[in-house]
Amino acid sequence: MKPSEIPLYPDGISRFKGGLRMDFRALVSHDRLKAHLEHLCTLNRLSGTAGDHRATDYVVGELHRAGVPVKVHEFDAYISHPGPASLQVIAPSTLVVPCITHSLAQPTPAGGLERELVFAGEGEEADYEGMCCSGKAVMFGGYRGLVLPEKVKRAEEHGAAAVVCINFSEVLHEMIVSTVWGTPTLETGGELPKIPVVSTGWSDGEALKHLLEAGRVIVSLKTQVDTGWRRLRLPVAEIRSNGFDDFFLLGGHMDSWYEGATDNATGDAVLLELALAFHRSRHELKRGVRVAWWPGHSHGRYAGSAWYADNAWAELDAHCVGVLIVDSPGVRGATVQRMRTAEESKRFALEILRRLGHENPSLLRPERVGDQSFLGMGVTSMSLNSELPPGHPDKRPVGGSGGGWWWHSKWDTIDKADVDVMHDDAVAIGEVVGGAVLGDVLPYQVAGAARHFLETLKERRSQCASAVDLGPAVALCEALVERAGRFDAAVASCTIAAPRANDLIKRVTRLLNAVLYTCHDRFHQDPAVLEELLPGLAAAKLVSSSDPDIAGFARYQVVKESNRIMDALRQAARLLEGV
Repeated sequence: MKPSEIPLYPDGISRFKGGLRMDFRALVSHDRLKAHLEHLCTLNRLSGTAGDHRATDYVVGELHRAGVPVKVHEFDAYISHPGPASLQVIAPSTLVVPCITHSLAQPTPAGGLERELVFAGEGEEADYEGMCCSGKAVMFGGYRGLVLPEKVKRAEEHGAAAVVCINFSEVLHEMIVSTVWGTPTLETGGELPKIPVVSTGWSDGEALKHLLEAGRVIVSLKTQVDTGWRRLRLPVAEIRSNGFDDFFLLGGHMDSWYEGATDNATGDAVLLELALAFHRSRHELKRGVRVAWWPGHSHGRYAGSAWYADNAWAELDAHCVGVLIVDSPGVRGATVQRMRTAEESKRFALEILRRLGHENPSLLRPERVGDQSFLGMGVTSMSLNSELPPGHPDKRPVGGSGGGWWWHSKWDTIDKADVDVMHDDAVAIGEVVGGAVLGDVLPYQVAGAARHFLETLKERRSQCASAVDLGPAVALCEALVERAGRFDAAVASCTIAAPRANDLIKRVTRLLNAVLYTCHDRFHQDPAVLEELLPGLAAAKLVSSSDPDIAGFARYQVVKESNRIMDALRQAARLLEGV
């Protein structure tokens, strides 16, 4: 059955003691999810291509048919499509090694590159000790042998002329090897990779390692990468509530590799169903819902969500009450709900998941992955999808597809998806967003955010001891925890008017989250690398460096960051004065 032949369903609002609840099991249609998925899987959705644009046309058409307001933003972004690649041993013997290249890697000259191959373990800093890598092709791998951008950058810093990555299996996973988040600026453009990069399978990597054990190895690499400006289209559905300007932002990436069934056609279908569900129930919403399909995720390092963070900055800062990223739901065999959530939203989200029967969901903190382009603004951020359980035969240490081995490969086909799991994931996501938009007051705990900040600050205090005394910051945060507890109690007892409570919740959590999760200011993106909490204090690890310049520079950096932390804590405390 075509999507246009499936009838829209009735409203799914029910009343219960204390407020309203949307019945997402009724609102989300199995048949429509299946129809959306089947259509999207017929389209090759490389960023900025005709298939990508046809997917946008499909989403917009379905929204228009249901009467959902939608705006399609168009903009140019820096996008990279990997082309053909080859790797061959030319000495001491000849051997053809199957490989692929990656987005934002540099192409080789037309005639290719011939370089000596050296092995750098797993590509960590310690693996380079005593090695001479200048002008050579550096190979690394290991169990988690995906070609991470920070490993490519490290190889560059050690003088590598090219990188060969050994994947952890025979599956070659498409990747993007830049640490620059979104389209580069004049400031960040210099951080783009400057060398060619290829990946090969585990057994071929082992063959190369055996050759290196016997002596000197020379390889020839040839790669093509099409990198430049492409026109992207970003559809955003806007479901407004009556008389309220605040909104929740729900989004997932449209572009994909190959068929991209579970990364992220399933997510795009879920977003469509949830947009229709919230639109049908719009008259009951206390906050609006925006639903976005991000372009440029896989081929532009989150270019679409980063563009939106920049170009809707004032609206987001004033009115966005939360962001939830939908990436890779609906994977066959997935049974474990995994949620990344900021601390202030953890308790209410956990209560919802348990009410749905997920007694032991995996709860993690937000990270600089996916389209979390809003962490630097401090907006309450989440992601939610089901994953394969430990020990499942399909589970691998990959970055999406619910942990399925087919992630970012030509095997991510529609048979890897399960519409029943899609429906369960859509219900869970809808319930969490519904919990944030149906009540008069946001269901967030400011004291939870403050306590988490304090715990993290105490953990970092000993690490920073030789650079700066974080005792004053800890004292400020302890006082904030107490003040935030009084505020939460006042909200619970309804002694604070809902508009004022919501405003303070947004402003205080923005101050804390921006510092807790990122080290740049609220207008710029941190690099696309995994960081510890309070990442601005990471330089404390370098204050004991044997290089006096590095040690001194790190000490000054940590002092500046401690001032930033205390400033955020003082501002948050002032906002809660007298509550």
